[in-house]
This record gives sequence, C-alpha cells and structure tokens, in this order.
Amino acid sequence: MNGAAIGSGTVPTLVTFYSTTANLGIYSGTGIPSFSSAQGSLYIRVDGAAATALYLNTSVTSGTTWTAVT
Repeated sequence: MNGAAIGSGTVPTLVTFYSTTANLGIYSGTGIPSFSSAQGSLYIRVDGAAATALYLNTSVTSGTTWTAVT
C-alpha cells in the first residue's frame, strides 16, 4: 500500500476509486473541509476531535456543504 502526504482542508488528499459520479471521493486532510465535491463524498479530518473527525458532503449538487458526522 502506498502512502500519500496528508493535504490541508483546501487541498485534500483524494483516495481514488472508480465511480460514474463526477468528483465523488474519500478525502483526508487537516482543518474543516471547504472544497467542492459531489454529494456523498467523505472527508476524514486528521487533526479534529472525535466529534469532528468525519464529514459528509450533503450538497444536492457538487458543492461545499460539509456536515460533521456525529
């Protein structure tokens, strides 16, 4: 398994997988996510507390609405 440097909230690291939905992915980084991606994308925050360690993109269209999963 190859590792990658963890990006910031504005330039996240993307775990690539194949999907027919554009910009759908699993991302990781530091800080609150503020980048655009498809609804259903996940963001793993590596510097957050347990209550803010995972975010789900809840935008109806590709957007920047990220909701912490608690």
